[in-house]
Amino acid sequence: MLFFERILSWHRCFFGNHPRDTEPFQKATQAILDEQFPDVLILLEPVLRRNPKNVSALVMRSHAYRMMGNMDAAWKDANLAVERAPANVNAVSHRGHLARVLSKLDQAKADYEKAILIQPKDGGGHFDLARCLYEQRQFQQSVLEYRRAMSLGVDTWECWEEIGNCHLELAEWENALSSCDAALCRNPEAMWSMRGRGTALTFLGLFSQAILEFHRFLTQVPDDLLALNNRSYCHLKLQDWVSAKADLDIIFAINLKYAPAWKNLAILQCQSIDSSFRDPHQAIKSATRAMELTDWEMSQWLPVLADAYESAGDHVKAAEYRSKVDHH
Repeated sequence: MLFFERILSWHRCFFGNHPRDTEPFQKATQAILDEQFPDVLILLEPVLRRNPKNVSALVMRSHAYRMMGNMDAAWKDANLAVERAPANVNAVSHRGHLARVLSKLDQAKADYEKAILIQPKDGGGHFDLARCLYEQRQFQQSVLEYRRAMSLGVDTWECWEEIGNCHLELAEWENALSSCDAALCRNPEAMWSMRGRGTALTFLGLFSQAILEFHRFLTQVPDDLLALNNRSYCHLKLQDWVSAKADLDIIFAINLKYAPAWKNLAILQCQSIDSSFRDPHQAIKSATRAMELTDWEMSQWLPVLADAYESAGDHVKAAEYRSKVDHH
């Protein structure tokens, strides 16, 4: 089971709870599902007054505090629950989830690994670990854990979508495409797989197909800068200068500091055969702006700046930036 589904089972796995606690736990569980988090605190107060170390109550109260934004109280309760019952998979997993939210990724990984040792046949534990590994940028390891989760019954579209994201980060475009397809097969509305599919198709050079995927995605998330920028790049590759500029205009209306869009604008101003767009000198400014916004760390964009200088007739500067590309 995934984490939120575990909430439904919390009131069934108490650690030595008094019989009169059953009703408060059931009501607290329902309050969590109804997102009435202050009510959770009220309902659990008499339970914790009777037993301040009640594990189930501590975990549920920690979750309520987290959803109310009181992270210090949430973390305190999560630690108390694990101290009270170090072999309780719900307590350990919950602290792992909270650690992830707090960007304590090493702690989260340790808790997820411990949860798997406690309950090795729970696919949800591997799913949790896979997400943590992704955030630690251990993408190959993450894929392995998602596949383990699926082998244990968590064969959901989310698994395939996340596997697709891992392959995208690894620049494994064919694998990314097939994983996004698997997610969309299970859930045709898996919108991030639409974007992932579009990205994979872009890098595979299938620009017309990629544009269709980005269009599908952007009807649902019209202000997503990555999708807009990738679609503009596809239009550039197909020499559809008007459509490319239209996407870039949308991006700049949202965020003038989005560096990849300045890089694409430089390509448009440098390569367009339409005189209303072509302007090599402006291309130099756009490409320079893109590099400045990334503190000149995107060395793979230097050829765009070199091409802009070449188009403007400054062959010395063009050669200078091409030599910098070679040194990287």
